[in-house]
Amino acid sequence: MGRSWTPVVALPMARRSEFEGRLLAILEPGVKRHGLTPAAVMFVVLAVSLTAVPLAAMSPERAEHPSDENATSERVTALVGALDDDDIELRRIVVESLGSLQDTTAVVALMRALRTDSDPEVREAAAYALGEIEDARAVPALGEALQQDEVTAVRLMAVHALGEIEDPRGVAPLAAAINDPDREIRVAVIHALGEIESPDAIDALASALRDGDPEIREYAAWALGEIEDSRAVPALADVLTSDSEASVRLKAAWALGQIEHANGVDALARALGDQDPEVRQMAIWALGEIEDPRGVEPLIPVLSDPDVETRLLAIRALGEIESRQAVDPLIEALRDSDSRVREAAIWALGEIEDPRAASGIAAALGDSEAKVRKYAAAALGDLDLSSAPQELINALRDEDYEVRRYAVHALGDIEDPAAVPGLAELFRSPDTDTETRRAVIWALGEIEDPAAYQVLVEALEDEDPEIRRAAARALGGNEE
Repeated sequence: MGRSWTPVVALPMARRSEFEGRLLAILEPGVKRHGLTPAAVMFVVLAVSLTAVPLAAMSPERAEHPSDENATSERVTALVGALDDDDIELRRIVVESLGSLQDTTAVVALMRALRTDSDPEVREAAAYALGEIEDARAVPALGEALQQDEVTAVRLMAVHALGEIEDPRGVAPLAAAINDPDREIRVAVIHALGEIESPDAIDALASALRDGDPEIREYAAWALGEIEDSRAVPALADVLTSDSEASVRLKAAWALGQIEHANGVDALARALGDQDPEVRQMAIWALGEIEDPRGVEPLIPVLSDPDVETRLLAIRALGEIESRQAVDPLIEALRDSDSRVREAAIWALGEIEDPRAASGIAAALGDSEAKVRKYAAAALGDLDLSSAPQELINALRDEDYEVRRYAVHALGDIEDPAAVPGLAELFRSPDTDTETRRAVIWALGEIEDPAAYQVLVEALEDEDPEIRRAAARALGGNEE
C-alpha cells in the first residue's frame, strides 16, 4: 500500500549513446583520416585472398543431430543410471543436474532417491529437483519426506517443493506439520500453504493464528489473505481486535481487505481506533476494498484525522464504497487545509455521482489551487446535471487554460444552452489556443441550440482549416 498516488518515474540509463560515441570519434584529433596508400591496398588484397580462398574451398559436413527432445531424454536416461553409483558426491551432482533439466521423465527416479538414498544431502537435492520440475506426481513422496525424514534440511526442502508444485493434495501433509516443534518448519509450511492457495488449508492456518510466535501468526494471516476465502474472516477478525502484536493486526487487516467479505466490516471499524497508526490505515484501506455501505459511518470521523495521509485514505475508501451517505462529509472535506485532500474529495464525489454534490463541487471552482478547480470542473460533467452551475460557466474565464478546457468539456456533457454565450466568448477570444477552440466547437455541437449553431456557422469562415473542419463535423452531428 503506497503512500502516494504519484506513479514512480523510471530513471534513464546513464550510458553514452551510439550517436554520441560516433561524434566523439569524428572529433578525436589523434585518429588518422587519410586514405590507404597503394602499398597498403595491395597488402590488404593479398591478406584477404589468402584467407578467403581456402575458406571458399571448404564445405561443412552435414551431421545427423537428434532433436532437442531426444537429446534431453538421452541425457536424463544416462543421469538416472548414475543414481545407483556408490559415490555420494556423484549422486548429488546427478540429482542437481536432473533438476536443472526439468524433464518430467526424471520424476520417478528422483522420488526413489528422496525415499531411499542413504545420504541426506542427496535426498535434500532430490526434493529441490522435484520442486523445480513441478510435477504433481511427486506430492506423495514429498509428503512422506516431510512426515518421516529425520533430517530437518530434507523436510524443509520437501515443504519448499510442495509450495512450488502448488497442488491441493499437498495441503494435508503440510497442515499436519503446521504445529511442528521446529520453528523454521512451521514458517515454511505456512508459506507453502499460502502459495498453494487452497481453502482446505483454512482450519490449519486459523490454528496457526494462535501460535506463540508472533511472526508465525503474521505469516498465517498473510496465507489466509492469499487464499481469499470468507471462511477465514472470523479468525482474522478475532486476531485484528485482540492480538497483542501490531504487525499481526496489520496483516490481519490486510487479509480482510484481500478477502473482501462484508463480515469483516465490524472488526475493521473497531480497528479504526487501534493505537498503531499503520493498523488504522490498513483498516481504512480494507474497508474501501470491501465496499460495504456499513463502512461509511465509521470512516466519516476519520476525515478529521490530524494525519493528512490518513484522511486521504479515508476519502479514497469512501469513493470506492460509492455511498450517498458520504456526500455531505466529503463536501465538508472540500474545505480541508491540504489541497491533496480537496482534490481527493472531488474525485470521491465524482465516483459517487450524486447531483446533490453539485453545489459543493461548484464552490470548489473558486479554490486557490488550479488542480482542484480542474478536477471540480471535470466532476461536474460526470454528475448528469440538467443545468450548468454558474460557477462552471464562469470557469470559462479562469486564468488557467486547463481549467478552462475542462470547463468546456463539462459544459458539453451537461448540454445547457445557458452556456452558449460564455462558450462563444471563449471561442472568439484571440488568446484562446487552437485545442481549446476545437473543444468549444465540440461542446457547442453537443448543446444543439440555435445560438450554438450560429457560432458554428461563423466558425466555417475561420482562417484555421482545422477549426473549419471541426465546425462542419459539429453542424452535421458527427463525432470527431
